[in-house]
Amino acid sequence: MVPFILLGLIISGVYYDPIQAENGGEAIVLENNGSTPITLPMLVTKSSSITLPSSTLLPGQGYLIADTGWSTLRDNASWPDADFETSLSLANTESFVELRQDNITLDRLAWNSTNKSREGYMFTHSGESAPVFRNSSSSLAYVDATVTILNGPPQILGVSITDDAQAAGVQLLSYNRTITVSARIFDVDNDTINAAVTFLGKQYELEQNASTFTAEIPLESVTPGNYSLTITADDGSVSVNETEEITVLSSTSISVDGELVFRGAASSNQTASFSLRNNGNTAKTVSVNRPIAGMSCNLPIKLGPGESSGVRCSMILPSAAPGTYNYKLQLLVT
Repeated sequence: MVPFILLGLIISGVYYDPIQAENGGEAIVLENNGSTPITLPMLVTKSSSITLPSSTLLPGQGYLIADTGWSTLRDNASWPDADFETSLSLANTESFVELRQDNITLDRLAWNSTNKSREGYMFTHSGESAPVFRNSSSSLAYVDATVTILNGPPQILGVSITDDAQAAGVQLLSYNRTITVSARIFDVDNDTINAAVTFLGKQYELEQNASTFTAEIPLESVTPGNYSLTITADDGSVSVNETEEITVLSSTSISVDGELVFRGAASSNQTASFSLRNNGNTAKTVSVNRPIAGMSCNLPIKLGPGESSGVRCSMILPSAAPGTYNYKLQLLVT
């Protein structure tokens, strides 16, 4: 749980696994990180609820709660005396400490078998740390500090990848398609940035517009699967990379060129042809789904990505009056 910063009172550390005495060596440190005085609420552990003495912490002040016997049993005699001694009985795993007021949890520290501190270390919101104990008589001092960062690396932020099908994310890539890669790239030193994106072994320059860098990647053929593309930003001295994942799904696009035109006398056998092309990214088989009476074609045929094939059909023309009759040959793509 994130400390309840608005109130300002936090559990800054729990010392639940002492080196020496388990009974008498445990402690909890509270701290007023706010800007106003705070009255101590109730302290709750896995095994008990503890009413703290009526006391007010000033901003920056600490408060040390320790197990009964802390004054003589603590691991280090130089550690400060407790503000309040009481029976704690803190478990070394699967346990917690909470600050509560009116049944509302103000702050909580919980630990388990994987998220815990070692013996002789303190457990904090940031994880394990060396033990630091503060009581209400402790004071804090501050010194102004200046930090200057030189030659910071470029930062690649807000990467966006879309395709020209306007689908949700890059889900479908095939022949004659384009994906657009966009990223915000920032350099703390305002150095000139050169950026590029690499996809399937080919590099494309990212063009800059203010802090946004964009590249369009034309695609001729992509087999269905999972792919990575890498964005590289270089400020002349430091280079950083950002890798993004995209998924290519199966795409079907069979195009028909031409039409079947049969000319001849009634009951005569005539031939005609048309062509097929697979514009998708997976192999497909084309067969006749609904045949026309008296017509036969050299189908089914299998076309790989980018492959074309002519289809030749023969037909015994119907015994009908002279004229033009229209039919549709229905094909099935699998």
